[in-house]
Amino acid sequence: MGSRTKVVAALAATLMAAAACGGSGGNTGPNRAPEGPGGYDKSAANLGGTPVKGGTLNVLGVGDVDFLDPNVSYYSVGYSVLRLISRQLYTYPAVTGKTTTIVPDLATGQPDVSSDGKTYRITIRDGAKWNTSPTRQVTADDFVRGLKVSCNPAQPFGGLPDFQDLIVGFQDFCDGFGKVDTSATAVAAYVKDHDFAGISADPADPLTVVFKLTHPATYFQNMLALNVFSARPVEFMDYLPGSAQLAQHTLSDGPYMVKSYNPTHSFELVRNPAWDPTTDQARHAYVDVVKINETGTQDSIQQQLQTDIADADMQFDTGTPSTVVPKLIQENDPNLNLQSSVSTNPYVVFNTASPNNNGSLAKVQVRRALMYALNRTNLIQDAAGPKVSPPLTHVLPPGLDGSVDFDPYPYDMAKAKQLLQDAARPT
Repeated sequence: MGSRTKVVAALAATLMAAAACGGSGGNTGPNRAPEGPGGYDKSAANLGGTPVKGGTLNVLGVGDVDFLDPNVSYYSVGYSVLRLISRQLYTYPAVTGKTTTIVPDLATGQPDVSSDGKTYRITIRDGAKWNTSPTRQVTADDFVRGLKVSCNPAQPFGGLPDFQDLIVGFQDFCDGFGKVDTSATAVAAYVKDHDFAGISADPADPLTVVFKLTHPATYFQNMLALNVFSARPVEFMDYLPGSAQLAQHTLSDGPYMVKSYNPTHSFELVRNPAWDPTTDQARHAYVDVVKINETGTQDSIQQQLQTDIADADMQFDTGTPSTVVPKLIQENDPNLNLQSSVSTNPYVVFNTASPNNNGSLAKVQVRRALMYALNRTNLIQDAAGPKVSPPLTHVLPPGLDGSVDFDPYPYDMAKAKQLLQDAARPT
């Protein structure tokens, strides 16, 4: 990408977001850095260089974010934009080899956890501000408001079951919220008039938020890095959560703010003058402007990136076409980056309760036969080959504790046929 490479590489790291639903995985390739501490945290080796400040990052995409609302957005494409304008108590740094190591974001440090592991007290950084007029400090009340809104009846966060019964009183609060009219006025009134014990602002310190859990959960701090736990300014309560109206009136406590947003067409993000870099150790904000064009196609974007045109720096909501990847790997293209993930998509699910075919899927022999009959070689070839998409033959991806590499069902049509014959015999 010529003289822009340093800038692109710098902000590419900044744009990295914690994985939500969506995205795909890769594995070892020619331009891969060594594995990180987690075993699966691998970033491209050619993301190095000395960052420079200034300039415009031009990003090309094929689709839009799900919602421009941090407390309801559920997909990683939305996260990649929200990371630039919204902050959480904890997040993941854009540092090669450490992208799965949680660090304080708006929190001043590690949480103060009670001896029984069920109460978390977290202090917010002084100087972290909203880009209101005049600017205003982010407070514990903003975090309380954000969590409350996440289970609103109009557009609730998609991952609520992951923590709804973990936070004291949250389930009952959400059950009541579900009976409220889906209007901005009704949502705002419910949030204002109803509290629950699981989250509160410390009465003695507006910069301390307190969480109470139903049981100890060592993973709770990592959960706080999800966008759903973002601070939410009171101004957002004038609009329905996740609405198009809110998207046009966003506020920011991150390094960038939305200058313009034309849904399904384009974004323009510019520097947020209220953002103080001394309060943010996770985002570097090297470029001045981020422009996202959402009207491309996978093939056209790939062509523009390969020909290094001036308005094409990186991809958004798409990837290199699988038909092109093998050739790029063979040529050891220096601009090809392969980054692994813990994704297990696609995967096979059996409906053992289905009455189809006389309930055959309820028989273990039939399910085993289908697994032996699955030729993963063809699937892998369609997914750009084994260097990009190695088969996952068990539940836990490599790098997770307890993962052991084994293949209980290698391709074997003879075994598959025998199992089907066994299943057809009368019992």
